[in-house]
Amino acid sequence: MAIEFSCGSCSAKFRIPDTMAGKKIRCPKCQAVQQVPGGEPEPEIEYGFKNEGKAGDDFWSQIPDSSQMPAANPYDSPAPAAARPQRRGLSPADARSRVAIPATALYVLSLGGFFLSIICAFFFALRWIFELDNVPTQQRIATLIVGLIGLSLNYVTIQGANNMRALREPGSVWLTLILALLPCGSSCLCPVAIPFAIWGIVLMCDRRISGHFRG
Repeated sequence: MAIEFSCGSCSAKFRIPDTMAGKKIRCPKCQAVQQVPGGEPEPEIEYGFKNEGKAGDDFWSQIPDSSQMPAANPYDSPAPAAARPQRRGLSPADARSRVAIPATALYVLSLGGFFLSIICAFFFALRWIFELDNVPTQQRIATLIVGLIGLSLNYVTIQGANNMRALREPGSVWLTLILALLPCGSSCLCPVAIPFAIWGIVLMCDRRISGHFRG
């Protein structure tokens, strides 16, 4: 059933379900609060709606209010990135022990090649002095110049290998390792010196070892 009554303010008539008897409603025309006849008075509610608000909703009560959250400062420095795990460093003694074998081998081979070159040059000089072979003077001079250059490069290889053992002069060490790959570095012993030169290059590419070189 429906209850018919008129608004006391604007005399507007409207029909209300009997379930609203005794409740207070708001006139949809003049917004005046009226009480529906035929029941006990109840608290004021909107016509056809019951305003419970967000407080009665569990979902909304669990969402934090954005006004209560601290605002981010745009001038704050970004959070530091996680530190990368660093490799364990080597002590100077450890670095020296790792380069000892290839450096000593290159030193001995270069020194041996140096003395063999001197011996060969001595026999060539005797043949030229006693004119045991008919070699033109220009060819003798060219052979002498090439021999001196080879001895000089061989001596550079010896010094570089010695610096490698003492962890000094990385530039000289790199030059030695390159010359040891060529016949001009260790003379006739070059095939034996090549594996040790490659070994030394691999060690010099390790920053934990090359970082201990001074000079």
